[in-house]
Amino acid sequence: MARECLNPACDAANVADAEICEGCGQPLGDVPTGESQDAATVIYPSDLKPGRLVADRYRLEAPLSEGGFGVVWRAVDIRLDDQIVALKFLPPALLRDELAHRDLKREAQVAMTLTHPHLMRLHTFDAEPGHPFLVMELIEGPTLSQVLVQRDRLTPAEVRLIGKQVCEGLAYAHGRRVVHRDLKPSNLMLEAPPGEGNGGLSEANCWIKIADFGIAKVFAETTLRENDSSSVGTITYMSPEQINGGRLDPRSDIYSLGVVLYQLATGRPPFGAGDLAWQHLNARPKRVGGIPEDLWRIIARCLEKRPEDRFPNALALKGALEGVDPVPPPPWPRWVMPAAVAGSSVAVIALIWGALAWTRSPEGVTVVEVPPTAPPENTSPTVAWVDVPPARVPWSENPEITLVFHG
Repeated sequence: MARECLNPACDAANVADAEICEGCGQPLGDVPTGESQDAATVIYPSDLKPGRLVADRYRLEAPLSEGGFGVVWRAVDIRLDDQIVALKFLPPALLRDELAHRDLKREAQVAMTLTHPHLMRLHTFDAEPGHPFLVMELIEGPTLSQVLVQRDRLTPAEVRLIGKQVCEGLAYAHGRRVVHRDLKPSNLMLEAPPGEGNGGLSEANCWIKIADFGIAKVFAETTLRENDSSSVGTITYMSPEQINGGRLDPRSDIYSLGVVLYQLATGRPPFGAGDLAWQHLNARPKRVGGIPEDLWRIIARCLEKRPEDRFPNALALKGALEGVDPVPPPPWPRWVMPAAVAGSSVAVIALIWGALAWTRSPEGVTVVEVPPTAPPENTSPTVAWVDVPPARVPWSENPEITLVFHG
C-alpha cells in the first residue's frame, strides 16, 4: 500500500519523506498523527487481504486509503449483484469506546437517510464480532487535499465551481438539520479522477462528493475524550463558535467552507501556523493576490467571526458564487494614511472619529483602527491591506503610525 504523510495542521497529503508541507508550506517535522502504516498494525481485524469475505457478504478487493479514522477497502457486495462498495474499518479507539459505538450507530442511521448527488452515500453500518465497519458508496476520485498536493492552487473559476457544488450538498443536509462539523479538503472528493492534461477542473470532469457527513462528529468526539478537549473538528477549519464549544448551526459549516475556498484559491489555509485557535477568534485572513475582488468578498464574508455576519445559509452563498446575489463592497473601503501624515493627524482624528483601537503587528508597526465612518476628504486611499492581531499599546510608544479606517 502506498504511504503518505498527512499534515494534521492543514490536512494536506505529502509524500512520506517530505520535510515541508505542500499544503501550507510549514515544516512537517515529526508528524504525530496521520502517518500511514500497514493496515494490520492499525486496524482490527488484522487479516484484511484481497479475497477475504467480511460478514459473509463483502469480498475485499484492494486497499484504498488509511488514516487516523480507519482503513478503507474496495469490496464487492456478493448479495447485491456484485455491487462495488467501500468498506471503512474503524480504529481500536472507537471499538473500545462504548459511547462512541452507540453514537456512531445513531449518526450512521441519520447519515443513511441523506441522499443527494453531492453527498457520499452511506449504505449501512455493519459488523463482524467486535469489529464494526461502514459500508459506503465507492468514490474513485481524489480528495481536494490530494488535488492540492499536485497543484499550487486552483483557478477562481474552479473555486467557484467547487464551492457551488458543495453548497448544494450542504443546503440539502442543513435542510434536514444535519451539520457536518468537520468540513475540510480531505472530506471533499472528486467522484472520478479528473484525467490527464492541464485542462483543469470543469463541469465535464468535476463532481464533488461530501464525505463523512455526521460520522466525522463521532470520530472527533472520541478523540476529544481521549485528549480531554472540548471542541469537535479539525482546528485549521473550525469556526470561532466551534472553537469556543458553542452551539453549532449551518453557518459554522459556511465558515469552514470559507476556509476551504481560501485554501483552494491561495494554496494554503488562512491560518496555517501559530496559535490557530486565537487567529480564528481574532485575526483577519490575509488578502492574497490573484483573487478577483468579488470572489474575495465572498470568501471574506464566509470567514466573518460572528455567525450573523456570514451568509445566512448555503443557498445564499451559492447565489453569490453564481453572481446572482453578489456581495456588495463595504460602506467604506479601508483607507491607509502614510505614516508622516498620520503622525500629525492622529489627535485631531481621534476627537472627530471617537474611540480608537491601537494594535501592533508582529513586525512592530503600530496601527490605529478607526470605527466605520467617512474618512477625511483630503485622505488619499491606497491599496494597502493591513492585518494585525489586537494588542493595545499607547500610540506614543511608536512614532511610525499607520492609520486604518475600517469599512
